[in-house]
Amino acid sequence: MNLLERLLGQKSLRYLFLIIISVFLIVLGDRFISSEGIGVLLIIISVSNLIYELKLRYYIKIKKDVYNFKSNKEIFIASYLDKKKIKYIYEKELKLGKDKIHPDFFLPEFDVYVEYWGKWPGDFDYRKECNYKRKMFEKYDINLLELYPDNLLSINKLDWKFTERLLNLLKKERT
Repeated sequence: MNLLERLLGQKSLRYLFLIIISVFLIVLGDRFISSEGIGVLLIIISVSNLIYELKLRYYIKIKKDVYNFKSNKEIFIASYLDKKKIKYIYEKELKLGKDKIHPDFFLPEFDVYVEYWGKWPGDFDYRKECNYKRKMFEKYDINLLELYPDNLLSINKLDWKFTERLLNLLKKERT
């Protein structure tokens, strides 16, 4: 079981298990009331979720190996996410109206984008760009977790700030 879990991932394994249960429901359909319909519905849902999870798992693995990070601090953030076993996609294109932006990280399990403002509070043009991106995230109601250079002074500080901000975003989603 542990080998399958490593190969497919925990979510994918659950969907595979649901598919097996659904097949049994279909096969034993004569004995239970409308279990065939439930079985077919479960198979459709499980297969679509399984395909999504496997594609996401493949995409994340391939993209990590291919991309070069723009800075050592982004490598620091990526290694932190790896240690915490948080899936991420580096610089996933995001279409916001007519604009396309490439936030530093996308966390698909949380539906959160992470931006590292590395030159903050540096030059004026960079701050204008940051503020523009922030307004776009707010306008389209997209979760944005912001990190600054002083948040990356140590792994403990990053862990504290990242966790605090992620929890705040998730709490906001629930209300």
